[in-house]
Amino acid sequence: PVTGSNILTVHGTRDRIVPYQGGKRGRNAMHLSAQDTAYHWAQQKGFKGGKIPDEDGKEISRGIICYAYGSENVIHLKVVGAGHDLGEKGRKIDEMILDFIREGKIQKKY
Repeated sequence: PVTGSNILTVHGTRDRIVPYQGGKRGRNAMHLSAQDTAYHWAQQKGFKGGKIPDEDGKEISRGIICYAYGSENVIHLKVVGAGHDLGEKGRKIDEMILDFIREGKIQKKY
């Protein structure tokens, strides 16, 4: 069940494989935006509030914006300017993923 899990989504804003803003990919595949996806995961886990506005994300490292749905343990990391492979920011993201696996949250600035 998703209610007992921690969920972390990571997405580059210049991803050409799965567009950050959502929309059509290929001929038939439709995607929600990356931020909508994280919000819907939070709702599945019982979150009752509204989606975190883009401008309310917290920069935790240069060009890495965090959107955390508090006690629901759903975190979205927006990697500004990165493509599908996350580029040069990938190492920072790796550290954040390890912290998330160990702690269930991202606590510090990087």
